[in-house]
Amino acid sequence: MLIKINKDSDLVRKIILLVSDELGEKFESVSLSEMTSYNWSYIILVSVAAINKTKQYVIKIPKINNQQRITEAICNDDNAGQSLKEFKCLSKLYDNTGQKNKITVVRPLCYLSDINGILLEKMHGERLF
Repeated sequence: MLIKINKDSDLVRKIILLVSDELGEKFESVSLSEMTSYNWSYIILVSVAAINKTKQYVIKIPKINNQQRITEAICNDDNAGQSLKEFKCLSKLYDNTGQKNKITVVRPLCYLSDINGILLEKMHGERLF
């Protein structure tokens, strides 16, 4: 389910500041272009405009159950444990597969502890189910 983004909300401002700090690059703007609620996570698409190019990133915020609201998911200790485990797992998968094999794993960039989220490089692919 696509969720309307209120660009003036404190949560959106907080996410933009976190991404800006973590990427540490010179850029013109950071914006959240889309937020979608799936059964077990929230997915937020982030656009970072720099001189001569725009990069896309994804923030994944795991849910403990499929009814959990985003405001609960970002401040719940159980979510923090789940998202940190998922970040560590993705990091190990990425480190151990790299480009050597014929499989690709999304690259986790950092764990955003303030929102229980994982900042990922955006990758193109197809849904598996």
